[in-house]
Amino acid sequence: MEKNKNMMALDDDALNMITGGGTAEAEAYLEELMQKYGCERYNLYPNMTKEEYEKYVKLYNS
Repeated sequence: MEKNKNMMALDDDALNMITGGGTAEAEAYLEELMQKYGCERYNLYPNMTKEEYEKYVKLYNS
């Protein structure tokens, strides 16, 4: 498939503005948790509680 050189891929923030949500809330929640636990995203999961993880999944899927 030929690429259209006049078009540019949207980043997540731009895509969320068009679609009205998406993963923006889930990403914001992850940022909040990273601040809470003082860690980076790659090592956040071991610090999260079951409830926090379930909330993240629910936000991501909505």
